[in-house]
Formats: sequence, C-alpha cells, structure tokens
Amino acid sequence: MHLNNPLNNKRYDKDSNNELGNFLETLTDRLETEGLGNRTGLLEDVLRESAGKIPSFYTLEEWPGIPLYYTQEEVEAMALCSFILKLPPEERKELERLEKLFDERQMTGAIRLLFGYLPEDPALRQEASKTVLTFLSKNPLGFSNLWHDSRLAAYCLLQGNPKITRDQILKGASKVKVFGAGIGIITPKSACEELIVCPLVWSTGIILILNYEGGAEAAIGVHFDRDQLVIADPAASDEDRRFYSDERSRMLDQEGDAVMGTLSCEDIISVLRALPSAGCDGPPTSVRIHIASPKIDSDIAAAQRICRALLESDPLSYVSGASITLTLYEVSRSNPDFIFVSISEGIRFTKIR
Repeated sequence: MHLNNPLNNKRYDKDSNNELGNFLETLTDRLETEGLGNRTGLLEDVLRESAGKIPSFYTLEEWPGIPLYYTQEEVEAMALCSFILKLPPEERKELERLEKLFDERQMTGAIRLLFGYLPEDPALRQEASKTVLTFLSKNPLGFSNLWHDSRLAAYCLLQGNPKITRDQILKGASKVKVFGAGIGIITPKSACEELIVCPLVWSTGIILILNYEGGAEAAIGVHFDRDQLVIADPAASDEDRRFYSDERSRMLDQEGDAVMGTLSCEDIISVLRALPSAGCDGPPTSVRIHIASPKIDSDIAAAQRICRALLESDPLSYVSGASITLTLYEVSRSNPDFIFVSISEGIRFTKIR
C-alpha cells in the first residue's frame, strides 16, 4: 500500500498489560463525567482482549500481548477505541462526547493508527480527528475491538481505498463500490450489505465468500488493475514489484485520488484475520473464490496465483472446502462490466453484469 505507516518510538517493556490496566482505571473518571457510568465489565473485556491470540511457540508468561512496535499512546488509543466500539450505538452518536474521552496524546495515537501518520496542518489534523470519531460512532465494519488485526484491516479499508469507497464505508453505506486497488467487506455486523466491484475494463475483480463454523458468512471484494496484479502476484520478481509500486507512488503523489494506492495479498490477509472481530466466530469451513478477468493469459494466471496464495495463508490454510471459479469477459470501454456480492438471500455471488 502506498501510504506510509510509521509506528515509531518502540516500547521495550513487556509489561504492557499492566500499563494498559493503569490507563483503563483512569478512564473510569472520564466515563462518569460524561454520564456513561460504571462500565467495569466492558473495561475488563478490553483488558482480556488486549493479549490477542497467543502463538503456540509462546507461553502465557512470555507472550508480550500487544506487539512492541506500538507506542504507549497508540496502545492507549487502541484500548480506548476498543472500549468505545463496545458501547451501545445510542451512546456512540454524539461525536463531541466521544472526543472528550480522549486526551491529546490518545487522539494523536488514534489518528496515527487509522491514518498511518499525523497531519502537520492543524486543520487537517482536526479533520483526521473527526474521521476517527465518525468511524467509532458508526462502526461501519462491525468490529468489536480495534486491536492489532482489526486495526490493520480498518487502516487498509479506510486509507488504501479511493476516496469514494472510503467515504461510503465511513458513512455506513449499505452498498459500497470497490474501484481499482480497492477492497471492501461484508461481515455479519457491517453496515455494508452489497459490494460492487466496478468498472472491470482491462482489470480483474476477485470476490471471496467465507462460511464459518458458527453459521456466520462474510465476503471480501477486491479490484486489481493490470499494474496491481503484478504488485500482488506472488510470482512477480521483487524488481518488477518495486518498479510498479514506485511508479504508482509517483502517480499518487501527483494526482491524489485520481490514482489509487497499491493493494497486496498482505492487505487482504489482514482483513481475513480481522473477521472474527466482526462476528465470524469459529474457524472457516468453506471458501469460494470468484475471479472475473479479461481474456488475457497473464492476467488470468496472476489472479489465480493470488487466490492460491490467499488459500495458503494462515487464516484459510486449514479450510478443506475451498474452490476457485473463473469468469472471463470481453474487454469493452464502451460497456464496462462489474461483479457484485449481496446478502439479500444469504451471501451470494452474481456474475458479470
């Protein structure tokens, strides 16, 4: 992805949960001041979730919990955002009240987490602050927390997408259009109910439909133009990948939202890892992947390699019921195609228009 995401000033202590506990205790006074009362249960939930999934090669005593490259202000921001996402929707409506729950450090941390940087211009920083609060108020992705995996997914969906897509996501639109280098999700708790991958002209759309053990369903829609396929293709050389990434970065710097960023397999995997936070409990039981691509051999081969890489990634590698369906279409600038997925009758895929 083009946007830089520096998380500097590493924390070297491994006692982060104690620091987090101290911070959450101080939050109690602010909650009472803003009329949100005693929320001990929610605060305890936030503490429990902070450790995340413990890898098998760690013991509970060794596991540092939150990755050490997050600064203390970012850890506090993630905890506070996670707490706010657990509040009932009616208590998240007033942006001014939500803003009072943050001190300046924590808002700085929250902006860094969702934007990847801190705008220097005060007006842009205020706008970024409003974006953070709007995201927490609407929770359009349906996340129950903003810890590491869901934080990365939110960053990818809000900063990696073209402006029209991220505006639709941020506003909680029921239909979201996914354009070049873009990505969208449908989860059991998301505002989005239909993803439209468009327009498909010399470009490739991929839709993943996932079923989970508890009966939950989710869908991810992504859109690769021809340069993006090279950048995301696991078989592409590092030299080719760097060349296309650098070229797109230069175009993005010059043309802003007219040119999208870069989308990688890692971005899609980040979204896959975040799905349990949005109601996809239990392991995935089946995955259907649909590719819509023009009749160009190199594009078809790259798209299939990307899909295989996704199926071999840790969120999906244990799924036995996985399939890849390929749809080819004639390229026509006069009549651009699109594909979409909807939850109107369960999550279903609809082919090229």
